[in-house]
Amino acid sequence: MATRRQPFVVDQDGVRGTIREYVIDGSRTTGVIVELADGARATLPIDLLRHGNEDAYVIPARWQYFVSNAGHQVSIPVVAEQPTVEIRQRALEQLRVRRRVVSEQQVVETPVWRQRIEVQHVPIDVYVDQWPQPRQEGDTLVVPVVEEEVTVIKRLRVREELRVRLVNEQHVDRQTVTLRRHEIDLEREAPSADGETAQQIPPSLKH
Repeated sequence: MATRRQPFVVDQDGVRGTIREYVIDGSRTTGVIVELADGARATLPIDLLRHGNEDAYVIPARWQYFVSNAGHQVSIPVVAEQPTVEIRQRALEQLRVRRRVVSEQQVVETPVWRQRIEVQHVPIDVYVDQWPQPRQEGDTLVVPVVEEEVTVIKRLRVREELRVRLVNEQHVDRQTVTLRRHEIDLEREAPSADGETAQQIPPSLKH
């Protein structure tokens, strides 16, 4: 049969004393009498004891306040607990910003100008005395086309004129190009139980 250990009390300096007697007032225990290693005894109020490990109690004071040099007189300090307020920062959530590249197809229209030559044959059928020279009429270059005719007399006849002018035409050159832009994704992560935010591997950029 196992022997029950005698309960003991440890003060704030770690000095140990064994509980020998209980002070009872009526039906209520009001204190305990503790014997120290040197044989000295101290009377403690029951409200001063705090539970420790197994059969141990702790007091927030030193034995010298409860043991007098005379051996019979006991000084009992009045102890009061005061709350201590401590502010500690704890991570509630983590905001992860991820930038990714998005490719999209877009049609780009660019006006392109080009020139072409327009030739118009205009019948003239006029006789002239000398070779006519090309001339400019507005945006049209007039080039006389001359031929010789054999007659009793030789004379020049303008058979027709070539009217050459530059005509500007516009058309739309349609091409498909690839443009890239940035988009932002936000991910919220809840903190772990110990207050630290769980780490995650960010996804790679997509092109």
